[in-house]
Amino acid sequence: MATTPAGLPLRTLGKTGEKVPVFGLGTGEAGMGLAQKEALELYNNAIDLGVTYLDTAPAYDKAQEQLCHVLKERRNEVMVATKVGASNGEKFLEGLHENLKVLGTDFVDIAFIHSVGSQDIDELLSSSGSLEALFKAKRRGMARYIGFTAHNHPASAERILGRTDALDVVMFAMNFLDRHVYNFENRVLPLAIEQNLGVAAMKVYGGTVDMDYTKPVESALSGKIGYDHQLAFRYSLGLAGVALSVIGVYSISELKENIRWATDFVPLAAEEDARLAKDAQKALPQWGERFGPVE
Repeated sequence: MATTPAGLPLRTLGKTGEKVPVFGLGTGEAGMGLAQKEALELYNNAIDLGVTYLDTAPAYDKAQEQLCHVLKERRNEVMVATKVGASNGEKFLEGLHENLKVLGTDFVDIAFIHSVGSQDIDELLSSSGSLEALFKAKRRGMARYIGFTAHNHPASAERILGRTDALDVVMFAMNFLDRHVYNFENRVLPLAIEQNLGVAAMKVYGGTVDMDYTKPVESALSGKIGYDHQLAFRYSLGLAGVALSVIGVYSISELKENIRWATDFVPLAAEEDARLAKDAQKALPQWGERFGPVE
């Protein structure tokens, strides 16, 4: 298996052909929970250790402004993914222009339509919708690769992939508990694999509770059940077709812990997967449709 100089495993990001570390850094925690000095130290340490896939969004408070300082010096070392939550094409392009301005770059490596389950899918797929705008953004050189993210309502993701095979990358909420709620693993992931899309898993530890980044929390999952975070990491990264897991951290120690888990990764054994399924069933009554409706 290919690795970074520091030993972090690399996988191919679908049809893009890009080699990416199996652990990608989400910037929400730093953007909303860390002072700039701490955030920049975290980002630079991550890049030094081979974590060169950086995921951001304007919803993450200061994250894009923080990254701007890093990109001034290290733009050629990283893949930057940003997002715009819009179903209207004009609003999508306006949002992407603003993201580029704040990031201080002429282009991003990946532009996502954000959280398609919460968008007006009919408008998104229309001739004036954000899907067409996404294609325009790629043609104009604003993004090297394009795709969408999905937290809920897998039918919206299914409709998009049924409409086009011209996307490059997708990111789905996939963890051992949400597979029993939204089930992107069985409903949408096979479609992405069929199109050879680069697939990123997010919300690997459940995500932070109610997007509250004001103080560190272990994860949304740990508020429901006690569980082994490394097993949760191995679950998402072990899904067929997944190139990387995108995870936010609050500290360099958490960063190094996730890198260690990535370096030591082995797929779940059958008994481990069964244990996670049992844990999930215990928590489901309190878990619910936390990202929004399934259908």
